[in-house]
Formats: sequence, structure tokens, C-alpha cells
Amino acid sequence: MITEVIAATTIGLYVKYKTSLKYKIKKIIEDVADMENLDFKIIDIIVEDNKIDVIVSLYVTTFSKLLKAQEHFKNASGKRVLIQENDNLKTATITFITKTLTDQTRFKAIKLENSMEIYFGLSHTFQELKIDLFKYPHVLVSGTTGSGKSEIIRMALANSINNFSSRDLEIYFSDLSNMNDYDIFQRCSNVRGYARTIEESYMLFEHLHHIYNKRLSIFATNNCKNVKEYNSKNVDKRMSTILLVLDEFADYFPSSKLEKQYSLKCKAYNLIRHMVRKFRKVGIFLIIGIQRPDTTILDPSLKSGLCVKIGFTQNNNASSLVVADTEELANLKHREGLFMYGSNRIPFQSLYINDKMIYSLIKDKYDYSTNRNYNKFIIKKEEKKSTNKVKLIPRSSQMTNTKKKAINKVRVS
Repeated sequence: MITEVIAATTIGLYVKYKTSLKYKIKKIIEDVADMENLDFKIIDIIVEDNKIDVIVSLYVTTFSKLLKAQEHFKNASGKRVLIQENDNLKTATITFITKTLTDQTRFKAIKLENSMEIYFGLSHTFQELKIDLFKYPHVLVSGTTGSGKSEIIRMALANSINNFSSRDLEIYFSDLSNMNDYDIFQRCSNVRGYARTIEESYMLFEHLHHIYNKRLSIFATNNCKNVKEYNSKNVDKRMSTILLVLDEFADYFPSSKLEKQYSLKCKAYNLIRHMVRKFRKVGIFLIIGIQRPDTTILDPSLKSGLCVKIGFTQNNNASSLVVADTEELANLKHREGLFMYGSNRIPFQSLYINDKMIYSLIKDKYDYSTNRNYNKFIIKKEEKKSTNKVKLIPRSSQMTNTKKKAINKVRVS
């Protein structure tokens, strides 16, 4: 009886608290609307544990005009405020964040449905930032030094490795930055290779093209259009998802003919463009990191193929425009970003993670054997020379057909 009374009292207090919150938010919205001469109707106020959503009509007030009042809503409430136009284009949602992520909000691994799904953390409203790479292939992550660019990639990889064995997920790294951000993953059985020079990267790209062609051949034999269809019909012979992580993307761009490796960079860059256009079909996806994006390195055709864009703070408006098509990424706060795919633009803050946390997630996948399938695509210079050598016939054995016939004739006689 006492328990029931306590429960009823608690519920009553919570309902009263929600009602009070609704009243306060309603008053704030009405005051700002009067001040900014906004004409809209409040349709609903939804109070949740970490946010309050206010749905308003857009019959008279346009969305752009409502968006301009965002700072006033923020100042009046003392909360972080997000404003988003809804799919019907007739309403908008004003979200007041009541529980916020901090710099110390730690990453926690989550369960993924399949190896083509990848997780990048939480939005400000604690929405899981998960993407199906088959639906939205290839990821671009951009931000200045220390913005959180490499950390969010490391976090996503750690979560995926924690979820899947090398049977279903394979990872290759091509990293010309010499920063060693991904060295902690090298021993994982999921990791098949780590290229550190443009020569090794080119060999890696050719190796992946070989896998691409081989898988296309298997699809043709099995009358399948893509990896998803093939895997659904051949569960026991299913193909793994392959992730290629490219950091410091500008290092692959052939900027000057005076460069020593200009020709090789041209070939490598063209292979990357081909991978972005074609490789989704066979289950190979790129995760590209770039610090200073511009329209030369990320030309429109390449950029359009990168269907998921994660933008952290940029040094200037021009870089922000390249990544997000707006200037909103310029001078964001540390570890704040924008998660973009399709028509979705979701503000977020990257979660805290360190090497110790990563190791605890992936240590069970470490493989210390000497014969593991790692860097098999790299052809050493000595091997390359030996394969290119022309097999010479000793002079003593070089004999014309005429001489052979003459010798045989003598022997017969």
C-alpha cells in the first residue's frame, strides 16, 4: 500500500513537472514570437527526458524567418536550441535540449544489425548516429587539427570490430600522414593491410580493384545484381564488407607535375574516383578524412559520391561551403559537428574515447600469428624485379632449326 502511494505521488509530481515545463516553454516561444513578429500556431509540446520538442505551423511565418529567431529562443531559455523543418514542409520543430553531452561523455559500444551498418556516436538529442553504408555509401570526415576528425573514425571502427569477426568485416588503411592514429588496430584479425606510402597505397587500390572484378564475376555466375542480393542467397558463402580508411586525403592529390611521384599520384587518385563511383555494388566502402577541403581536391563528381558527410569546425567559410554547402561549420566549438546524409543535417558532439577504451573493445580480435593474412597486396621491390625479368636462354642452347636438322642428318648417316 505504501509503495503504491509513493508510486502515485511520484507520477503526480512528474506530471506536474512536465506541465510546468510546457507552460514555461510556451511562454518563452510566445514572447520571442511577439518580439520578432512571428506569426505561427503551437501545435504540440512534447516533453522527453533530454529534450522538449515544440511543433509549430508554418502557414504564415516561413522557416527561414523562424530560423533567424534561433538565438533569441536560446537566450530566453538558457538551453541549446535546434530548429528543423519537418518533411511535410508545413510544420517545424523547435527543440530545447534539457540534458546535454559534455566533453567527458564517454563512448559506449552499441549493437549493429549487420556489417554494412556503422555508428558515429550521438546527436545533441541523444539520437544514435547510425548509417547503412549500402544505402548511403562512402563517408567524408572533415575538420581542422584537433577537431575530432580522427577520433570519430577510430570510434566507429572500434565499434564495428567489436561487433563483427573478420568473416564479415575486413578493413584496410591507407595513411600517408605519419600520425599513427590507427596503429592500435593493426593487430586485429579484421585488418588486412596498412599502406603508409603512395607506392603501397597504389598496390592496395589495385588489390581492391581485383576483389571488385572477382566479385562482379561471381555475381554474374550466380545471377545477382549486388552484394546484398548475393549474401541473402548464399549465407554460408557470403561476402565480407570491406572498409578502406583513407586519412589526409589531400596527400593523394597530384598537385604539381614537378612532384617526384606525380604520375603515381595521378593513377592512385583516378583509382579512388573509380572506387567511389563503383564499389558500393560489391560491398567495399571508403571512409575519407580531410583537413583542408577545397573544390580542386573534392571536385563535385567525387563529393557527390560521398553520401555521408561529417563536418567538424573549419578554418574559413570557403572550406565549410565545400563540405556542408553552407557556412555553418566555420568556427564551431571543439568536437562539435554536423552529421549529414540524404536530406538530414544533425548537429552533434563527438563522444570521448581513448586508446585504453578502444583496446578493451578490440583486444579479443588481436591476432599475433606470423602467418595471418596481412599486407599480402604489397609486392616488394626484389619480388617485382624478379617477376619482370625476361627468362634468357643460354647461348649454348640457342640453336637454329637448320643446325638441328644438319646434326640429326649426320647422326643418321
